[in-house]
Amino acid sequence: ELKQFCIEIKEQEEKEIIPKYFNNQFDKFEYLSKKDKLNKEEQEWIKTFKESRLYQEIYGDEEAI
Repeated sequence: ELKQFCIEIKEQEEKEIIPKYFNNQFDKFEYLSKKDKLNKEEQEWIKTFKESRLYQEIYGDEEAI
């Protein structure tokens, strides 16, 4: 069972190519914003980023529209 599970995880990882790093937080935010499903860690990162001053300075006015 464990071997089959590892094979399934490996196949899933091969289907979804996730960048190992991003040039900046905006690249990561844009990438995650376009994903259909986010895991808990990704959801928490977006929440934290949206609360940041950097996010507010760039995107703050857009949300008011």
